[in-house]
Amino acid sequence: MLRIKRITGRILNLYYISSSSLNLKNEIVEPSIPNNFLTTIEKIGNKVKRIRLYTNVSDALSSIYLGQNIEGSEFNVWRALGVRNESLIVPSLTECPYLLTLDDTEYWYLSGLRFELAGKIKVNKLEEKLTYNYGQKSLKAPLYKWNWEEILKKWEKNKLKK
Repeated sequence: MLRIKRITGRILNLYYISSSSLNLKNEIVEPSIPNNFLTTIEKIGNKVKRIRLYTNVSDALSSIYLGQNIEGSEFNVWRALGVRNESLIVPSLTECPYLLTLDDTEYWYLSGLRFELAGKIKVNKLEEKLTYNYGQKSLKAPLYKWNWEEILKKWEKNKLKK
């Protein structure tokens, strides 16, 4: 069951990570149910359509690509635009059992949202392999922390700001 914890303070700079081939510019991203280990196999948190947002890239990589080897992959980092607090919630540990392993938290946005490109990154190597518990039987699952680098050139960053 979804535990609604509304955000009362203003949160600046929430990010979304996508593959480098996906261009979200001028698009409205609609909430959906993620296709990952927890939602497809374990059926945890799979009833709430959402856009998962993060305050830092490392947590986004860890949870969006839950248990996947993404070494060498490139991703776009998108900054959320026009976030309204009434559509932003914090999921419970039952819905996101890996929250305890993140440096910050995951936010769920329940409405359509626009983004602007904030940067591009490349995942270099595995920094740390963590294990978290989920489900009624306290089953264990992997979560990876990744080392990554920004790959935009200075002139490309300036072009993004225009």
